[in-house]
Amino acid sequence: MSPPGRPDGSYWHGRRVVVTGGAGFLGRRVVARLTAAGASVVAPRRAQFDLTEPGRADALFAEAQPSDVIHLAARVGGIGFNLDNPAPLYLDNLLMGTHVIEAARHAPSVDKTVLVGTVC
Repeated sequence: MSPPGRPDGSYWHGRRVVVTGGAGFLGRRVVARLTAAGASVVAPRRAQFDLTEPGRADALFAEAQPSDVIHLAARVGGIGFNLDNPAPLYLDNLLMGTHVIEAARHAPSVDKTVLVGTVC
């Protein structure tokens, strides 16, 4: 897991990284790679920080003081669930992304924010 220009992964050594969705399919792998590269990783669960709620991303970043944020959290389901619930999925994912971006923008500790989109 190396940003451009750092093929050895040294960028992550000693960094404090919040990975939203860190317990998910992609998130587990990202957390493992970041940890192996020497990062201190915080992977909050929805029960702790529901990012669809205003102020929860701000609270997360105030508590974690991350240098980097990787936003992978998303509300997802199977094809049938997606077809039956397009508006709630869209809204929840839009809110999470918006709240994370704004909280990261205002958090003095955050240097870099990365978002991965979902088709949901």
